[in-house]
Amino acid sequence: MAMTCVLMLKRIFGLTLLALQGFVYFIFTLMKVPLNLPGLHLHQ
Repeated sequence: MAMTCVLMLKRIFGLTLLALQGFVYFIFTLMKVPLNLPGLHLHQ
């Protein structure tokens, strides 16, 4: 279900996978929900 929602966001906004990853990370940051994924290297 979560993957479907994220892929719908990708399609709606026309994002690349890297941009989508940053967007989802940003949303989780706004909600103050920790998102710890192996291999996730975003500059803050």
